[in-house]
Amino acid sequence: MKKLLVTTLLAGTLAFAVPTLSFAEETAAPATEAAPATEAAPPATEAAPAGPSAEEMAKMMAMMQPGEMHKKLETLVGSWTYTSTMQKTADAPAEQSTGTSENAMVYGGRFLVSKVSGTMNMGGTETPFEGQALTGYDNIAQQYQGVWYDSFATGMMISTGTFDE
Repeated sequence: MKKLLVTTLLAGTLAFAVPTLSFAEETAAPATEAAPATEAAPPATEAAPAGPSAEEMAKMMAMMQPGEMHKKLETLVGSWTYTSTMQKTADAPAEQSTGTSENAMVYGGRFLVSKVSGTMNMGGTETPFEGQALTGYDNIAQQYQGVWYDSFATGMMISTGTFDE
């Protein structure tokens, strides 16, 4: 994911920087001193293209749009309650925890944001718990991608996967 993000950012930066650099070279002021007659002039170079072609732009625009896989995420929108059961070991008693999740689609239906709050039963003590998830479908990688972080950790969990009916 990092490689894809860095590549995308770099490509986007270059798409805008290359035409600017070409323009700057073309409009540079002439040198104040003429080059000695014995030096050969550098070979003429072809100007860099001004950006993606119309066909490439159409493909990029299509890949940016939410599709069928995003609609599957949309089915999770709303207010939900949950009950979770956890056992620390196979012979330990089961501990139940409860809470709610508020889910909404953002950025034109591209991502699902989930805000979770509740309590976790930690050895008989009800401990407040909060978490948040961002889940989306990457049209290019053709997979779901998610990030989860919560009040019980200092790191983020990153997940990827596919949809299976």
